[in-house]
Order: sequence, then structure tokens, then C-alpha cells
Amino acid sequence: MKILFNKTKMNLSLKINFNTRNRIWLISLGKILCMVLGLTIIVIISCQSLLAQSAPLTDSSAPFGIALKAKAFGDSIVLRWAPTDGIAWGVSRRKGYTVYRITYGFNGKVDTTLLTPTPILPWTLEKLNTLAAGKDPYVAMAAQALYGKDFTMTSKAPRSLVEEIEQQSDAYNLRFFVAMQAADLSKKAAEVMGFRLVDKAVTKGMYYGYIVQSDTASEGEPLKAGITKLVNAVPAKPLTPQGLEGMGNDMKIELQWNRQQKGGFDYFFIQRSIDGGKTYQLLTPEPYFSSYNPALDKGGDSLQGKVQAVLRDRQVFFDSIPENYVDYYYRIAGIDPFGDTSPYSEPIKVHGVDRTPPSRVIVDSVANIFLNHIFIRWRDPEKAGDLVGYFVARGSEHDGPFYPVHDKLLPKSATSFIDTTASAGDKIFYVVASVDTAGNYAYSMPRMGLLTDSIPPAAPTGLKGMMDAAGMIVLQWDANKEKDMSGYKVYYSYNPTSNFIQVTQYPVKSTLFVDSISPTTLDRHVYYKIVALDKQGNHSDYSEAVDIQKPVVTPPSAPVAKSIYSTQNAIITEWIGSSSEGVLGYEIYRKKSGDAPWDTLTVIQQQPFGVPFQFEDSTACQNQTYIYAAATVDSTGPRSKLSAKVSGYLHNGFVLPRPDKLKAVYQKEKRSIVLQWAGPAIAQPYYIIIHRGVGDGILAPWRSLQVSAAESVDGSTKDGKALAVKNSFEDIGVTSGKHYQYAIEFHEMNKDNKAVGKSSGKSPLSQVVNVQTN
Repeated sequence: MKILFNKTKMNLSLKINFNTRNRIWLISLGKILCMVLGLTIIVIISCQSLLAQSAPLTDSSAPFGIALKAKAFGDSIVLRWAPTDGIAWGVSRRKGYTVYRITYGFNGKVDTTLLTPTPILPWTLEKLNTLAAGKDPYVAMAAQALYGKDFTMTSKAPRSLVEEIEQQSDAYNLRFFVAMQAADLSKKAAEVMGFRLVDKAVTKGMYYGYIVQSDTASEGEPLKAGITKLVNAVPAKPLTPQGLEGMGNDMKIELQWNRQQKGGFDYFFIQRSIDGGKTYQLLTPEPYFSSYNPALDKGGDSLQGKVQAVLRDRQVFFDSIPENYVDYYYRIAGIDPFGDTSPYSEPIKVHGVDRTPPSRVIVDSVANIFLNHIFIRWRDPEKAGDLVGYFVARGSEHDGPFYPVHDKLLPKSATSFIDTTASAGDKIFYVVASVDTAGNYAYSMPRMGLLTDSIPPAAPTGLKGMMDAAGMIVLQWDANKEKDMSGYKVYYSYNPTSNFIQVTQYPVKSTLFVDSISPTTLDRHVYYKIVALDKQGNHSDYSEAVDIQKPVVTPPSAPVAKSIYSTQNAIITEWIGSSSEGVLGYEIYRKKSGDAPWDTLTVIQQQPFGVPFQFEDSTACQNQTYIYAAATVDSTGPRSKLSAKVSGYLHNGFVLPRPDKLKAVYQKEKRSIVLQWAGPAIAQPYYIIIHRGVGDGILAPWRSLQVSAAESVDGSTKDGKALAVKNSFEDIGVTSGKHYQYAIEFHEMNKDNKAVGKSSGKSPLSQVVNVQTN
């Protein structure tokens, strides 16, 4: 179908010829357009009511089917159906339609009856000729759709094969639409088309189902069967069209009502009353339908988009009226797919309103007369008869938006106004609005005003911020209340009181700013301040500085075990604290063996740098070896790796003094570490246990040195006791680049020169010494 447009006038030609048995049926252009298109300019190529609600329940995979609806009258049930596609119609009209009735009995019995032993076919030409021509125009439309030879929407002859195919396709689609519309609007036309059946062999109150199918599979176009169910009961109250509303415009009324109707109405009759609802006149001699075209519904704010958005859900009708502010009554009746016309809806009352605005005033001058006082003067050359007054409105742009600067309407005698609320430095534009009795506005052309400004805005407040591990900083603050704000400048420094550097190249418009710095710098704090600017370039004072603490990316260094030794009731560990900045404290851990889980014993607060700290484990059990380690806790949360592990043993009674003056010296040339200590002043055999730890390994027993009685004394005495001379050891073959720890303890030997058990004859462990090879 081709529709030719010529600017605002649509030229549309339709030629439909029907010739058989020397008889010619002709339908005029105006009649066909009224019947086919109603009052719309968009042709709908689908059956409106039946097709929209089609849902055949069948296992067929056919793309098209038959839409079926039923209507109960108590003494009969009327069926209406239609194919869902033009191609399906072309095949099914040759094969006809078979109808089955399913009766659901109260006893659970289900009976199926074939109502059409012979398929229902469209009327033949001979049968159509028995009808009086022109008696039912929709029957004529049905006849043209069935048997008309020429069905084109343009008189232009095709110039190519493609154009010829397109024209034939358009004509066929139009033929299908005419057939479906005729069947919707006329019971007789539906019967002529083979789309209607009245089943009178029914019982009131019974439950029935119907199936309509067409044996088209043999022609390669299988159709889904139409299926419906209903109770043969007449509704208590007939349905009427729903959602009727009216809107008054200038000498025009716009009516709208729901597109989807419970009664299945798609076509409507519209009536108007000018005598308060006593009598009504029909405004639509032909059934009315306003179409909706999804292809044109692109959304958006365009006029076409808004119109299509309304047509998607609403029918729309416009009525011209002779006079505004006179009440008119409107009501509508709907035509359902069975060709039945509903009762009229409840009437609504609407009147037209004046939409013609008054004349525009001319603004002669806008001047700054004092501080922030701006004087506006205008003149109204026409002074419309329905004028009631003026509003003065202000905006920051030439195109608006504009907002009134006073509450009450100025009288129609006013010619000037002084605005005392303008902000200096703003771009200011004024318009004067004329207002008539109907509330219509007419705005003057905008005029610009200007104020000077030397007063800076207040310093910003509420500055806060945070920084993540990647170095991204988010700042936020409270917006200034000055109306002439231009933006904010952001400054930073690593010193809270000086050396602030500007970060932003241009004023920031919002109250949120994102910055980034390297998270690996040594400074643990960065400080930010902001400054507010107005549109005249005046700067406020600095805001209060915000302190942003940088999260720790690199964990702090671990503490170093200085010594571990036992007293009679506890194991005491001494540590040298971490040199990292921002240390909060230290966590002390303990376990009984290498595979056992660590237990956290305590958290020790950070001590002044260089001051060792110790932990006394009074919960240790007698005669039990424990392993200890510590970790540094940063103030922002990260923890260091565990320190080197040391072991301790709580003896139930010491008899030897603690080894004293242990030291270790790395000899790079020999790749060895020499240990030296002060031996115990005893005149009896003993042996020495050397504890060693490498890297992160635990400090554990490693070597034992036995000292005989002869070696224990050198003839010198102190307080009557022999002095030991065995006081050194060389650890040969150490690895370069490693960290080593050492500690020693003394053990007694019995009279047979055998080691004494763990229960006695032992000294506390010496202090721990650390050596780094290189």
C-alpha cells in the first residue's frame, strides 16, 4: 500500500473493481476511506480485536493460526474467528473452517460434537448476488475483499518488477485488512466471510469449549487451531466503553478513552449534547477508530513521539466547538468483534478554554541603580482587554528558565519594578510576563542586567576526605550558600601549616573532588585545603585543613628478638622494636612445636624508638619447650611478617648461672662466625648447648660442647672456685647474605660425666645475638 503525501494535504486514490455475470459493484472513494480508515490516516493491516487476544492452545509449530472468540446469550453462543495473517487467510478461505463444540457436563462427562460436517466457506459470487446491493456497505466491502480484481492504493503504474511486487503485496495486505474490518463491523459481513457461527443447541449455565480449524496443511501452510472456553451465561450488566476523559482547549475538545477495553471494543460511535445532556447528536456517522503505529513510536520529547506515546494506550478524538466556556456533554458506544453495539457510556462534561495569550510587552531598560537594586521598565502597546497584570521573572541564561522575583501579580497599570534580590556577578536576564483572565502568559524578549561585586564568599566548611591503598583521594565538603558561586580551588601539602600547592587548574563546580598521589612516598600524612570563588573571581579564605592518613602499602618491619631466658616462674623474651613509621604496637605469639598453630598472647604498645621491650610469659608450664615470635602492627592495620623464632624452656629450678657476655663476630675471609662468652665458675664437668637460628628459622638447639674437669679449671680461682676456660666456638661454613641468631646455655654433668636430665642442672638461656653475613 502506498500513501502519497503532498505537504499538509494527503492525496490518496483507491480503485476497486468487481465484475462478474455482467454485474459491477463499485464503491466510491469517500465511502471506502470512511469504512476502511475511519478518521485515521494510518492503515492497520491486522484484525484489531480478534488477533490481539489470539492464543490457540495447540502443539502445532505453525507461525500463524486462527483467532477465536465466543459470546454467550443464554439461548445461543456466537462464535467469531479470523486468521492471523493475510497468507493464512488466502489459504483458509479456500479450505474453509471446521468447528467443534466441547460440552463439559456436571457429572464430569465431556462430549465433543462436530458442528460443521461441511467446512464453512466464504459466500460464493452467486450467493452474494442475491443480496440487495448497498443495503449493508460492509457486505460490499467483504465482497470486494473476496472477489475484487483491482485493489491498489495508487494509480501510479509500476516501473520495475520490484515495484510491481511491492504494489501487489500492498494491495493484498489492504484486501486482508478490508476483509477483517468488514467482519468486525457487520455480523452479515462476518457471515459472508465465513467467520461467524451461531450455536443454538446449547443450555444456559453449561460450560463449553470450541475449536475452529482449517485443513490447510495439505497446501503447505498449516495453521494453529483457534480454541476458547466459556460459560453460557449472559452478563448481569452489559459492558460499556471505559476511561472516557475530556480536555478543553481553545474552541476545541480533546476526548480520550482506553484503547484496551474489557468488552473488546475497537470501533466507537461518539455523541455530543449541547443542551445539558437532554439530546445527543452523533459526531461519527461511520464507526471511529484512532490507530496506533508502533513503527512511529520512537519515544523522546518530539511532538510525534509524544502523540504516539498517547496513542499507544488511548483512543483520541478531537471535536471543534463553536464557543469556549460552554459546557458540552460527550458519551461513546463501542462495537465488539461480534458486530454488536454497546450501550453508551456515562456522559462527561467538558468546556473549551481560552488559550490565546495576551500581547507581549516591550522592556525598555534594565539598570543597576543602587547596590543590588535593579530597575526594570516596560511598556504594553496593545493592553489586551482581558489583561489582569504582570510578572517580572529572572534567569541566568538568555533562554531561561525564568523564575518570578515577586509573589503577587503586579497590576495591569504597572510599568516598572525594582528587583532587590539579584546576586552580584551573576549573569542576569529579565522577562516581563503579561497574564490574562484565563491564566495565559506572554513573555517579553529577555533583557540583560549586571551587578558589580567585590565581596568574596565565605571559607568552605565541612571538608573531609579519605585515601585508598592505590593512592586515590576523595574529598568532599559543604556547598557554599552564596548565589554567585563560580567554583572551588583545591590545595595540598605534606605540612599542615605551610607550603600548600594548588591542585586544580580550573575551579571545581561540584563539592566532590578526586585526587591521587603515590602511595609509596615516605610521608604518612597529606593535608588539603579548599578556597571558594565567586563569578567575579573573588577568593574566600582557606578552609580548615583536612588530614588524610595514607594507608600502608608496604607492611612494617618485624621486631628482632634480643634475648630469651627463664626465671623460676616465667619465660622472658626481650625484643628490639621496628624502625618503621606509624607503628601501633606488637603482637606476641607462642606455640609448643613447629606444626602447632600460633596462639596470640598479648599486644604490647609501641615503645619509644630504640628502647627494647620485653614480655614475661607467666602462663608457661614447667619442663615444657615453647616457641615464640612477634609481629609489628601498623596504626592503619597491616602487620609485618613474623620475627625470627626463639625457643624457651621453663626449668623447675636452675643451678647454673646464666651465660654472660655472649657475642658473635663474622669473619668474612674465613666465612665463619666466632662466638665468645664468659664461662661458669665451677670446678666440675659441664657441657654447653649452642642454639642457632638462620633467616626466619626458629632459634633451636644446634650443637653441644662437652667440657671435662681438667678443662674446667686453669688453676686460677675466684672466691675459692675454679674458673672455666672453655668460652668460645667457631661456626664454620656460614652462607653469605644470611641472618644468624645465637644463644647458649650451660648444663651440669653427673659424677659419671653423663648429662643431667631436664629436671635439674641447667642454666637460663643467654641473651640472643644477631649476625648478618655479607
